[in-house]
Amino acid sequence: MKNRKDVFNFRLLKDVKFSSSGMPIIFGTEYVPKSLISFNYAKTYKNKDVGIHFYIDDYQFERVWNEPFKYTNLLKNFDCVIGPDFSLHTNFPKPLRLFNLYKQRLLTAFWQSKGICVIPNLTWSSLEDLDECLEGFPKHSVIALSTNGCLNKRTKERFLECFNKAIQIIEPLKIILVGEIPTELKNNKNIVQFYSHSKHFENLKKRSKV
Repeated sequence: MKNRKDVFNFRLLKDVKFSSSGMPIIFGTEYVPKSLISFNYAKTYKNKDVGIHFYIDDYQFERVWNEPFKYTNLLKNFDCVIGPDFSLHTNFPKPLRLFNLYKQRLLTAFWQSKGICVIPNLTWSSLEDLDECLEGFPKHSVIALSTNGCLNKRTKERFLECFNKAIQIIEPLKIILVGEIPTELKNNKNIVQFYSHSKHFENLKKRSKV
């Protein structure tokens, strides 16, 4: 029994509070980072005065769920962390979407219980699932989200519809947006933009050619 692997991370539940439906409750923050890097560079990045985001492919950070204590110790070294962003694609079966949402909320709540400054990650699947995605999510907080893959002709309208509805409900202090800002949100003074993972390296290549 002692050697059985805790694949569902029941060990993380001790200091976490839950909503009536069983979703981990996460707390808000007023903190806005000065700079961000993606998690896949956390082990080798020497400057720890940066925040960590997870707006990259799931396979690059699934390990934080598989080995939560190991990576909690790593994340403690950084300025702050944005909650993980396990995918909630609309073509996923709903139970899988809910499990991925649970994973990101549980890790966020666990990291917060360990004294890490964690900025809540706002994510959703569709307008129909938005209430479930806001279960246990704080109001009047600095929050973060990404527009990666959300601004093509097929998805942009849905993104803006869900974004506007969510913001109306949670009334955030500031919105950390990683990626491109849609034209419709350019005048939103609450948005603080950071480059996406791919855009960051595109800019580095341009500088090296100067």
